[in-house]
Amino acid sequence: MSDWVLGPDVLARARFAVSHLAVAMTALGRLHARPSPEFAATLADRPVHRALLDEGIARRWIADCFTPATEPADSLHDELDAVRRTPDRQVRQDIEQVRGVMPSSTLRRARRLGDAIAELHTLAWGLEVADDWPRLRRVLESDIVSRTTSLSRGGWAAALTDLRPGTAYLGEGVMRISSHDLPPKDLTDADLTFHPVQAGRGYVMWDLPARRFALTYPATGTGLRESTPPATALAGLIGGNRARLLRLLDAPASTTQLVARSGLTLGSVGNHLTVLRESGLVTRRRSGREVLYWRTPLGDELAG
Repeated sequence: MSDWVLGPDVLARARFAVSHLAVAMTALGRLHARPSPEFAATLADRPVHRALLDEGIARRWIADCFTPATEPADSLHDELDAVRRTPDRQVRQDIEQVRGVMPSSTLRRARRLGDAIAELHTLAWGLEVADDWPRLRRVLESDIVSRTTSLSRGGWAAALTDLRPGTAYLGEGVMRISSHDLPPKDLTDADLTFHPVQAGRGYVMWDLPARRFALTYPATGTGLRESTPPATALAGLIGGNRARLLRLLDAPASTTQLVARSGLTLGSVGNHLTVLRESGLVTRRRSGREVLYWRTPLGDELAG
């Protein structure tokens, strides 16, 4: 097992935050696994960029040069500064550590590899994230609100429950990161941040000289894009916004989460939920300080 040993000062400073770089890396990983036509065409005449992807991203590992733990900034461009500054020698070492063999001759000859990695992140952001970013950011921020609420009520054990597969807070300052057979890592005096992302199993990020560590995890509610239209028949029956909310309630959600996922105002969400509940399509129950809503069996049938 792979554990992080955290001192009390680390947990006192630890926080949840949105990271543009983490979101971009998640998008880049998806494009590497399933290239879109635009992505493939852009890389067709860029052998260095293709080699960086093929050699730096493996099934279970990502070369550290792709994911330095950075302080969250206002834009992806700002967060990519750390990537651009990575020396070529360090990029090659990180890739060799992932592959177990020396990088290809293409990467051994190339220069300014950090710039090329930053360009890959920027490309992935433009193709996969940019158009959906306002909605996606609301979803990520909603997840952070939910996690910090759990933290205030039940401590780190509650906040990190089901964070990502293989991760758990074991108590006494020990956090299990994954099932990989690796020696424990001492995070004494380190900075620790948790970043929600839009898909995948999550991954770790670090900047060892700066003693900065981060863990990404899949946020809830990222699967349905705001622009996805509700089924025509359902929308015609109960209205487009109510149909959208009904489809989002396949799992329990609070009004705050529904506002983030749907793009509707809090008042509008509340009014629509009242109608859906009075119609027998949605039920609710209090959970701590929140009220959670979800579909009834009749609502499930109607949502199809």
